[in-house]
Amino acid sequence: RQHIEDAHQGVTTRLQTLVAPRVALQQRWLDRQKKALGKVKEEEVRWESSFSKHKASALELLKERKQSALELNAAEEAEKQAELNTQKARLHFQATREKTSQEVEAVKYAKIKFEAKHSEVEDSQEEEKEAEPSLDR
Repeated sequence: RQHIEDAHQGVTTRLQTLVAPRVALQQRWLDRQKKALGKVKEEEVRWESSFSKHKASALELLKERKQSALELNAAEEAEKQAELNTQKARLHFQATREKTSQEVEAVKYAKIKFEAKHSEVEDSQEEEKEAEPSLDR
């Protein structure tokens, strides 16, 4: 029985001698893998944070761009409306100016006619005054 135990102990020692470097090598490999995994996880967290920050910024900028587009459209529409109003006002001004010019010419013509008729009336009254004394004689 002792002999078996001694043989078993010898085989176990030889096996441990053969396996121990391989186990140590595997342990070092596993430690390097864990360290590399830790670094990758750290980078993942950093990139996730960067992604979240940029995503939030991009979403905010998209909202701002949409609002700016609405404001630009409203301003362009107001500009078109203002141009239409300017054209209307210009046409109304031109029509009023033409009517005013015609009315001023009509006033001048009426004044000339009035003065002519007034002068004619005065002349007729003068003639009548001159003719009255001759009738009295």
